[in-house]
Amino acid sequence: LVESLSAWQSKLLGSSRDWTPELDAIARDNHYFTNFHANGFTTSTAEISVIGAEPPLAPAGKLLIGFDDYADRAGTLPDIAHRSGREAAFFTTGDTGFLDLGAWLRHIGYDTIGSSRDAFYDGMKRWQFGAAEDKALYGRFLDWLDRRDAAKPFLATLLTVSTHPPYVDPRSNTIDPENAFKYVDGEIARFYRELKQRGFLDHGVLIVLGDHRTMTPLHEEEFAKWGDRAFSRVPLVVAGAVEMPKVIDAPFQQTDIGPSIADLVGLESCTSAFVGHFLRADPKAPEYLLHVRGDDRDRLDVYYGADGVAEFRYDGDASGFRGAP
Repeated sequence: LVESLSAWQSKLLGSSRDWTPELDAIARDNHYFTNFHANGFTTSTAEISVIGAEPPLAPAGKLLIGFDDYADRAGTLPDIAHRSGREAAFFTTGDTGFLDLGAWLRHIGYDTIGSSRDAFYDGMKRWQFGAAEDKALYGRFLDWLDRRDAAKPFLATLLTVSTHPPYVDPRSNTIDPENAFKYVDGEIARFYRELKQRGFLDHGVLIVLGDHRTMTPLHEEEFAKWGDRAFSRVPLVVAGAVEMPKVIDAPFQQTDIGPSIADLVGLESCTSAFVGHFLRADPKAPEYLLHVRGDDRDRLDVYYGADGVAEFRYDGDASGFRGAP
């Protein structure tokens, strides 16, 4: 789960910018999505969507969501891991005390939780949220992977930090968005090669995606091509031991990840109008996608059809769709 990784940075996904050439190359060699969407606009909304498999909708009477609003363990990534006989692990270089993330991860059942306090990072330079750079995160995970019992299967979640605003390139120690993302792109590729060298991709699956679109204004070319859907477009790349099409153009969303993994490992997992499965030879896309807007906190977008966007407006008793959904 890569901080601020966005479709507008990828030439493969139709951008004039070429900030993720390494990830684009990995995508071409494996499987990638041209129409994948984040359900929200922050890292916490992505964690709820991906890890919790729930759309990050604010409960009634609350302006902002909290992790404690998503306390149900059923269907979460740790639940899927445990029901399929796997260990559940979470790694980040960031501070898991922020927004009580660590408490939520423990509550929903992660067996291992790595954070900025891990001894592995002692003596390393720190950046946003007290985090070491992404290279260190992958090193921490690979150290864990190499030391564990190789016979025991696992499901691990990695959350990067280096491309959190203000987009500092750790190589130059300067605010430089383009080179910050090119640094992160290179470290993803290095991590991919390390997993490949270890033989992990012969039997395991690697899923790489953005947590949300960058918190920056839309580019003119984005809005001209995608309209309001541009607010949520992020890359999704899948590599490893899975049978699925090389390119998936159908629309999917972050909340489809948990059900897709459950389906892949043989657990009962149903599709619905709001839930799709994609880690299979015949992907089943949901009919509707949800995106919580960050520029307008009272607005929820519902995507449908090829390019339809319906606006749902939170307004007390007057809540409802604006215009024809």
